[in-house]
Amino acid sequence: MGLNGRLRYNLPTGVTADTIWFQVKVDEEPVDTAVGNGWVRGDRLGDEYFTAERGGKELGVTPFFDGALQEGLSQEWTVQGESAAELKINFMNITPEEPEPGQEFSVDVNIEELADVETENLTVDLTIAGTEIEETIDVDSLQGTETTVTFEDLVIEDAGEYTIDVTADADNADIVSSQSTLNVSIEDFVVGIEITTQPDLEYIEGQELDLSDLEVTKSYQVAEDQVVSFSDFADYGLVVDLAQGTELTLGNDDQTIKVEHTPTEKTAETQPLSVSTQEVESHFPTDYEQYMITLINRARLDPEAEADLFGIDLNQDISPEDEISPDMKQPLAFNPDLTQAAREHSQWMLDNDTFDHTGEGGSSVEDRIKDTDYNTDPPWGWGENLALTGYTEGMDELIAQKHENLFLSSGHRENTMSESFMEVGVGSLLGDYANNTVYMSTVKFAHTSDTPFLTGTVFQDLDDSGAYKPGEGLGDVQIQVGGQGTTTWDSGGYAMQLEPGDYLLTFNHDKFEEKVEMDFTMPDENVLVDLVLEPDDLQNRTESSEPSIQEIQFMGVEKEDDTFGVSEFV
Repeated sequence: MGLNGRLRYNLPTGVTADTIWFQVKVDEEPVDTAVGNGWVRGDRLGDEYFTAERGGKELGVTPFFDGALQEGLSQEWTVQGESAAELKINFMNITPEEPEPGQEFSVDVNIEELADVETENLTVDLTIAGTEIEETIDVDSLQGTETTVTFEDLVIEDAGEYTIDVTADADNADIVSSQSTLNVSIEDFVVGIEITTQPDLEYIEGQELDLSDLEVTKSYQVAEDQVVSFSDFADYGLVVDLAQGTELTLGNDDQTIKVEHTPTEKTAETQPLSVSTQEVESHFPTDYEQYMITLINRARLDPEAEADLFGIDLNQDISPEDEISPDMKQPLAFNPDLTQAAREHSQWMLDNDTFDHTGEGGSSVEDRIKDTDYNTDPPWGWGENLALTGYTEGMDELIAQKHENLFLSSGHRENTMSESFMEVGVGSLLGDYANNTVYMSTVKFAHTSDTPFLTGTVFQDLDDSGAYKPGEGLGDVQIQVGGQGTTTWDSGGYAMQLEPGDYLLTFNHDKFEEKVEMDFTMPDENVLVDLVLEPDDLQNRTESSEPSIQEIQFMGVEKEDDTFGVSEFV
């Protein structure tokens, strides 16, 4: 490689010599000339060419005349061109920025030729330290332009931080290099917690559970399963919550799995544990299904407030003829037949990796309700909402998110807010869908009779939120009104049909020392009455005492005096 130049000079006035000598240096070093040591000879006027080894760019020219330094000589010189190219690596991009182990990624390298000289045999090399990745790409001549070369289908199997080295080299250019850091990370999460060794659950109600023999297996999306003994729970991010006395909660990160047990009344027995969902022996609601109904009725109580909560207009994306009134809608009463149809459809969708309103054997929503004991004598009507959520959060938050997603969808919002519906059934199941653990929910809405329902929940406000949450319901509360009676389910919920009129409404429980009574007016639409108790560990009482009433919540009829038909407590 060489540096070519041309020396141009003009003799000053009065200089008549026929020959003049110049010494040419590059970076103060004499260049390689025919005479040697940088010397070139010129005529009185003219051009003299020279060649120098490639190096610096600063040219120094010293003129001599008659063997002596000629200070007054003026000269001009120009560099004709460089036979050497000059390269620059502008940037390096990695896509995706943080690949997972085993995931293909690519590296884009942008190279620029800084001089207008054709590169000869330009190659770009990429290596990643700690791996066997060594790639080379041959590039066409740049000749004063830039280009981007892409290294594709790169794979690293192990997570970690890696250094990418890239070099660009040509026969007529110096090597240039660049480095970048690559993070290969695992975005992993727990997909299941299974009890693999059962504790010996021989205990009497009120006693503390002995969980020392408990052993669980945590299954991850990517990493290998982990078997964890109870004594090591803290090291693996597992927590145990026995605050309720009736359920064991295994939590990991944002995931919570409920494991239920039932203490014996008087004698010691072994109670098996079940994992993932509440065991359903009837078509009454689980805690999570009851919570879903609570959120639906919250929205029907004040539709505009619910829309404001989720940052939308109540009638967003709804046509004018289908607009939702901002007025309060009657609360929906839970119906076990609708729940049966909902659960069976949820299970069928999980079993068949399908998410559709058309069900088993091509059945419609109407078909599936008619297959239960629900009264479908005309006039009657129905609706259905479906929701599918990945199981990556705590269950309470997951149910709340599911309700929000349904409300944000205009069609699902219309079903939720329909003024014609009087009853609801929710079927929510945890299971595998498309190789992922999901929470599948079907919500059935219907109406079939003009006779209204009295519905609600009895619960202890353990989190002081004033609203029902899973784990707060009180079962086996006897409710009497107008010669009729019902009992709250394990979730704390209840529902019964009741003709309009004035009644005495009573709540009673084995651990209530006195009944809770109130005067009550039943209108011609559904009414919701919640009995909210103080968080005084009522479930664990061994003796009856006066119930600590925090509040009675009423939804369904507005009274002028804001008493909602409730008199003083007796």
